[in-house]
Amino acid sequence: MAIDLNSDVLWDYVFNDKLFEIVNSHFKGKFYLRNSPTINFSYDGEKNNAQLFHCDWGLRQLSVMINLSPVDEKNIHMEYVCQSNKKYYFSHPVRFENGFQKYVDESIQKYKVATTIGKEDSAFIFDAGNGIHRQVPGKGKRIFLHL
Repeated sequence: MAIDLNSDVLWDYVFNDKLFEIVNSHFKGKFYLRNSPTINFSYDGEKNNAQLFHCDWGLRQLSVMINLSPVDEKNIHMEYVCQSNKKYYFSHPVRFENGFQKYVDESIQKYKVATTIGKEDSAFIFDAGNGIHRQVPGKGKRIFLHL
């Protein structure tokens, strides 16, 4: 479900000065958000390729996820390998290739793995373009705003 970029909710609660300060500090300049804002629903028992560790095309692409429902370790959530976004890819890494899977395994051993577990309205900002991440299957449903 798409959200109008002119929505008062987005401008009052999401696109605020604090978010721009954090993102500008990280990228040291202008940035862009992924695609258009969407509200996503994940359901119990879903199977998809996002459940494999992957990067989104190796671009410096910022993602913001805001939980619209509470999420605990038993629910569907996302894992992100911290500091994995430091690597630059000259071509899109393929999540099924042995070389990429070996790099993922090494990165998981070396760096902390963060999750999107939290109460509703918890926000998570990450580099989905270069950072290794995946959806973790679980029970119940997850509703989140994805920017």
